[in-house]
Amino acid sequence: MTTSKDDPFGADDKADAARANRAPSEARSGPSTVVKPARPDATVFDPDFSARRVKGWTAERTMIAGGPKAARQPSAPARQAPALTQVLDAARTAHHPTANPFIAAAAPVFILLGHLQLVPVDLDAATAAGDLAGMVEAFDRDIGLAGVDEADMRIASYALCETIDDIMAALPGFSREFWLPQGMLSRFFDTGSAGGGFFAALNKVLAEPAGHGDLLEFMHACIALGYKGQYRAQGAAELEQVRRDVYETLRYFRPRPPAELSPQWQGQDIRAAGPRKRVPLWAIAAAAVAIVAGAFFELRSLVTDDGEAVAAELTSLGRFEPARISHVAFTVAVKEPEPEPAPIAQPEPPPPPRDVQMERLNAALASEISAGAVSLGEKGEFLVIAIANDEMFGPGQAKLKPQFQPLAAAIGKALDAEAGPIMVVGHTDSDKPGRRSAFKSNFDLSVARAEAVKEAIAPAIAQPDRITVEGKGEDEPVADNATPEGRAKNRRVELLIAREAPQ
Repeated sequence: MTTSKDDPFGADDKADAARANRAPSEARSGPSTVVKPARPDATVFDPDFSARRVKGWTAERTMIAGGPKAARQPSAPARQAPALTQVLDAARTAHHPTANPFIAAAAPVFILLGHLQLVPVDLDAATAAGDLAGMVEAFDRDIGLAGVDEADMRIASYALCETIDDIMAALPGFSREFWLPQGMLSRFFDTGSAGGGFFAALNKVLAEPAGHGDLLEFMHACIALGYKGQYRAQGAAELEQVRRDVYETLRYFRPRPPAELSPQWQGQDIRAAGPRKRVPLWAIAAAAVAIVAGAFFELRSLVTDDGEAVAAELTSLGRFEPARISHVAFTVAVKEPEPEPAPIAQPEPPPPPRDVQMERLNAALASEISAGAVSLGEKGEFLVIAIANDEMFGPGQAKLKPQFQPLAAAIGKALDAEAGPIMVVGHTDSDKPGRRSAFKSNFDLSVARAEAVKEAIAPAIAQPDRITVEGKGEDEPVADNATPEGRAKNRRVELLIAREAPQ
């Protein structure tokens, strides 16, 4: 195996190359410069290779010799830049066997991005964005069929989208402002910026790398392919350190196998076939019976010991003496009935205390309550204004609908007249956010919805700092999540305010 530190040329190759490329008259005048072709087993990755390709270069054989009398090769005609469809077809049909499901699924994207960085291609941004989006969808489908962890799938999908956007935005003729609005992050994750999410996810994986080797290897491949993110401007040294840290972590959990000079240097170990020793069937049956019998008696002993312990505890409770009934003779003295006293007039009971605060809120939100948009109730020491989710948000979203603004103004006006802190609490049903959702859990979704409602009612509150936000996720349902009606009731936002003492 040839590594980056090995010399890919032997002494004989160097001598032959020098003799073939040095003019006889200059044998003593000074050394000539010889650039030797690399052997097939030496691999050197040079990202500027295409920009510095030597004139006259061909893929079959290359020999470039220096010196004043070296023959100059005729210039090859300029090659026409291939179309994007040709590059896409080559990427999709390439054979890429690997044990890593993420790299196997992303291989067409990696091949395409590597080609675009090396060779100029006739590229239309809208067409390229559509084709890359199809590749991302195929990537998601393939890793889903591979049965990998859902959290790893989400991180890998985000990392691939950010890698595509970072590399495409750095191509000649492109820019971040031109590409990002139609990029993969904007298309699949509803965000128009790139450069921080990749490394944040990488730090999260590096914090607990055990069990995430395939994902870590995939993110290392993205960096090696050309993803730079926030380090693209002036951070080559820092990016190399990040890549090295990822590599060292991979090597710790996946040690490199011993390198051999030749993968097939050992001969086949063929031994003379002798008689195979077989265990008699009766011995196997006897061993099985012994194991079953031993297990039976062991379990029986355990059950007996437990039963005896329980019986001993019951016995230790003590015996109870039977109750004794004593008969005592007694004489009943008969008294003459006394006349009944005249009835005393009872005062009228006082009226129940009025809940003035509840009456005020009912009056302030009478039209909204009658329309079914909100409901007013009690929860311990708080009055609760519950708002149905259908009035505010779309499925899985935390962006308020425009028609909620009048209702938010009415609720804010009613709460501004009351004293004390206002708590906005978000609730969801038991359905989990999708893999492409901007929210990792129902808790995050409930907090985001509560924040949105707070921002909507804050203009109507004279002191907005009275408002606090809390998310409960799916932890406090008010109906059964097994039915659509129950899930609709559980998707809500509640506004809580402390109760006043009844008057």
